[in-house]
Amino acid sequence: MLPHQRPKQRSEVRQARLDDEMLLYYPPRAAALRLTASAAAIWDLCSGERTLAELTAVLSAAYPDAKDLRNEVAQVLETLVAHDVIEWQ
Repeated sequence: MLPHQRPKQRSEVRQARLDDEMLLYYPPRAAALRLTASAAAIWDLCSGERTLAELTAVLSAAYPDAKDLRNEVAQVLETLVAHDVIEWQ
């Protein structure tokens, strides 16, 4: 992931909220992925408009007590990439 890249949800991904979690299904891979509440918050921001630094800034403002947020965002993005549910712009 390069500093200027912006993660974007793949349009083919289907999603459903389950209480405070999110379930993603990507038909081309016939794969499902369950996201925690914090991972779902990151997923919600993957619109192709923000870089990792910008995502972290938005989440830091929303969750000022969160620690090591940049690493958590990066790890979630790596997981989303590994499951092929986001693409980089």
